[in-house]
Amino acid sequence: MTKPAWHMTRENRGLTTIPEMLDNSARDFGDKLTMQRYVDGHWEKFTYKDLNKMTDQLAAGLMKLGFKKDDHIGLLGENRPQWGVSYIAIQRMGGITVPLDSMMSENEIHHILTVSKVKGVISTAKFLGTILEADNEFLKVIDLDNGGRKDTVNLDDVLVKDVNRDEFPKLQLDEIAAIIFTSGTTGYSKGVVLTHRNIMSNVASVYSIIDIEPGDSLVSVLPLHHTFECTAGFLFPLYCGCMVTYARSLKSKELLEDISNTNASLMVGVPLLYEKMYEGILRGVGKKSFITRTAFNMMLNAVMGAEKLGKKDLGVALFKSMREKAGLDSIKYFVSGGAALPPYIAEFFNRLGINLFQGYGLTETSPILTVNPPLAKVHSAVGIAIPGVKIRIIDPDLNGIGEIAAKGPNIFQGYFNNPKATEECFHDGWFLTGDLGWMDDNGYVYITGRKKNLIVTGGGKNIYPEEIESCLNRQPHILESLILGVEKADGMGDEIEALIVPNYEEFEKEVQTLGRDFTAEEIEAVIKKEISEAGKNLADYKKIKRFSVHTEEFVKTSTKKIKRYLYQEKFIDVNGIKKKRK
Repeated sequence: MTKPAWHMTRENRGLTTIPEMLDNSARDFGDKLTMQRYVDGHWEKFTYKDLNKMTDQLAAGLMKLGFKKDDHIGLLGENRPQWGVSYIAIQRMGGITVPLDSMMSENEIHHILTVSKVKGVISTAKFLGTILEADNEFLKVIDLDNGGRKDTVNLDDVLVKDVNRDEFPKLQLDEIAAIIFTSGTTGYSKGVVLTHRNIMSNVASVYSIIDIEPGDSLVSVLPLHHTFECTAGFLFPLYCGCMVTYARSLKSKELLEDISNTNASLMVGVPLLYEKMYEGILRGVGKKSFITRTAFNMMLNAVMGAEKLGKKDLGVALFKSMREKAGLDSIKYFVSGGAALPPYIAEFFNRLGINLFQGYGLTETSPILTVNPPLAKVHSAVGIAIPGVKIRIIDPDLNGIGEIAAKGPNIFQGYFNNPKATEECFHDGWFLTGDLGWMDDNGYVYITGRKKNLIVTGGGKNIYPEEIESCLNRQPHILESLILGVEKADGMGDEIEALIVPNYEEFEKEVQTLGRDFTAEEIEAVIKKEISEAGKNLADYKKIKRFSVHTEEFVKTSTKKIKRYLYQEKFIDVNGIKKKRK
């Protein structure tokens, strides 16, 4: 196999604990802006010195409140600079940060507060009620919004003005930095234990291959509690000397304004975000004059034609004016992670001269394992292993497909208080990702689906639901889909069923032409036709012979992955017989 090579590598800025990293950046970039957010009609801004000073003050305050080294302290709230201050301050005083998913249910949050053994929680006002209703006796609950509640302590009252840094413990790289409880697709949370070495080796590796420089700007849109955003959208910019702007919202207008006004170089997002942007661009072009629409399509066709001749950057010049008007001309990179990015989305943005590529990883890998080289992207792949990481395929079948396994300094230490689950996810020292895929001769990794989602037919054929879902979701009247395995009546393997959520907005557009609303039967007929169209390029055993319409969007995790377990155990009606979905 040919060893993959990165087109750009540079020396990293050193491997230290997370608080030491902030110290180094405050020394090197002191008066540069590091974070800002729009609040109460103005921009709240922090320099590197400001952030470091406040982190010291909070760390000293936590010690004064009675928190000790290795105490677990929860962190819950919306994206803001104070979230980052709290994350690092907990570690600076020797504690372990437990970020909590703000999109979890109240019961899930209560459960994690109990099993994680936290001794305190730092929270924004929005979640104080949920925390205080938990059956836990916390040492203290700290209010980031300084609301003055009698049952909490205001952040401003915790900060110590005169800090003695000698009181802070000297941290080691292999000490625990954070425990992240994932809100997964399987229905239960496990605490992923990450050390300073795990996280910062990941940051240093990405720095060596992505040319983000001091003074570059990043717009942060994903929730900070998620490891992808925490590593790539928070710690990585701090390490680089960048400025982070917390997006005012995910509304297209405000997001584009934030990107334009800050001359953003980088944005990290999930596929759904880029899909919405893609749809918004096409919708905007569709509202333009015939001449503008024709010119856009002609330029797009010209770019596609140039690609066939080996020229891949024609769109940079042709669409420059459009990018400037959209406020996107400053963007160096759009990076996608958290789920599979449809290749056509990446191809579209790159044809417009916007460098969009995807990476791959898991919370357990801090999280980045692979990244598509910005100058050598393969949109159907999730990239090649980042420096320091090794990837192999375990037990490949005749097509080379097997379980993706990884080694590297970023691989987690294990699941919190769960040795059985930890043991199950390692094989001969390799971490088993649970994802199925293959690797080409150049080291590019291709994912076919989750191992737990694999459907085996009566004829012994393997069906990867994600492949079929990708085909279905490209149809105009299908918003999203879920492919599930149903045990055949004779017990000989599975056959597939599709749950389809219609794109009701698309149907609404056509109501005027129809002259009335669509009936349920008509909607089903349109969906049936599009399922047939999506299946034209699929093997016969992958074709959908039965489907049902699901009227509401599927329940998802905070990174927009469908919680499949919620739909696996329900009963379905097969030819008048109630049958449990496998």
